[in-house]
Amino acid sequence: MSNQHAAIEDTVTEAEDFVDGDEATDAAGEQELNRYGYPDATPLTEMSIEQQAAYWKHKARVHEQRSKSKQAGHTPEEVQALREELEALRSAQLSESERAHADAVETARIAGRDEARAQLMPLVQEAQLRGYASTVIKGARLDGWVATVNVTAFCAEDGSVDGAKVVEHLRTQYGEEPATPSTYPNFGQGSSGAHPEKSTKSDGLAEARRRFTKAA
Repeated sequence: MSNQHAAIEDTVTEAEDFVDGDEATDAAGEQELNRYGYPDATPLTEMSIEQQAAYWKHKARVHEQRSKSKQAGHTPEEVQALREELEALRSAQLSESERAHADAVETARIAGRDEARAQLMPLVQEAQLRGYASTVIKGARLDGWVATVNVTAFCAEDGSVDGAKVVEHLRTQYGEEPATPSTYPNFGQGSSGAHPEKSTKSDGLAEARRRFTKAA
């Protein structure tokens, strides 16, 4: 019987400590914690993960001690109810931890995606800008323009380059650049697109002598 009384006294002491909230200031001096490692009169949602764990650990220990003290003088139904309450507390603690872990993983995923996008977007934008601009300007003029232009001035809301805006701007600035004649060789499938060579004065005189000689 003395053991039962001792267990009850321990339970009462734990409960009183829980209610009284024997507070202590943490090492950082920013938040007051009780002797069990969590702040009193603070919603769980405002506690850190460590503080939530300390809260549920203490609650579980109180219920365990109450359960032990009551087993000798209570019905099996009451004992079972206490066990179920304790299990619910443990499940709640696990759920809070899992939820916090899931939130941390999601935050890290979003941060990683945004970081990768921020690193790659300038390269994508430059490639798009060069591709659109090359329809109007070429060579060194193209390289110089791409190197100095503010690409964001031609970007849509999603960060992609607006090709129509680039072409319109360059045509206004430089005008229409004439198409470069083809320099591909003629393989018997029609004109290669190259300009014919101009006749020289000596060629003309030679042709005239040939014609007049035949006529004579």
